[in-house]
Amino acid sequence: MICVPGDDVAPLQDGLMRGHGTYAHSNQLVSCGAGRIERVNKLASVRPVRGRYTGSVGDLVVGEIVEVAHRSWKVDVGSTRKATLAITSVTLPDDAQRVRTHEDTLAMRELFKEGDVVVCEVQAVNADGQLHLHMKSNRYGLLENGCVVRVNQHLVRRLKHHFVELPDINVELCVGHNGRVWVQRAIPSRWIEAEAQDGGGGAGEADAL
Repeated sequence: MICVPGDDVAPLQDGLMRGHGTYAHSNQLVSCGAGRIERVNKLASVRPVRGRYTGSVGDLVVGEIVEVAHRSWKVDVGSTRKATLAITSVTLPDDAQRVRTHEDTLAMRELFKEGDVVVCEVQAVNADGQLHLHMKSNRYGLLENGCVVRVNQHLVRRLKHHFVELPDINVELCVGHNGRVWVQRAIPSRWIEAEAQDGGGGAGEADAL
């Protein structure tokens, strides 16, 4: 349901909680902006039609590395500030579980460099809007052999799975909550099977995507 400033969102009763974009007036929750009314259990909020990505813990985001800083990367995810991806929040090559060393810091550009597109998860949000990301899952990491399509973030709903396969057109999608969608050609199953059988011999074909 779409509302404008001053519209009643819901009556303040039965433990209803006030969310973003609302304020209490005369036992009613009232919208203070234009957007779509959302209800999650007893939390009522108004999601704006347009605006910068603000982020919530657990969001999956697609972003671009814009700076390699001291022990962290700065990532453009469409927020008001660049998000931070700390080296301690990244899975090392070969899934090594150890303390990050000075040598790891010097080799940060071997993992990600400026211009790389990555998929991460929002780990924390500061009071000033600064987002902290992590890649502590094999689902996250560098995205290659595709392109980014930008859409209005408010059109992206929360899905059970944000990695989507469209077999009819042989395409795979990674849908970020920040309105950035990664589009790539699906790797044929025969290539994956050939690579498994050859111990990596099929990688040459996969690189041709």
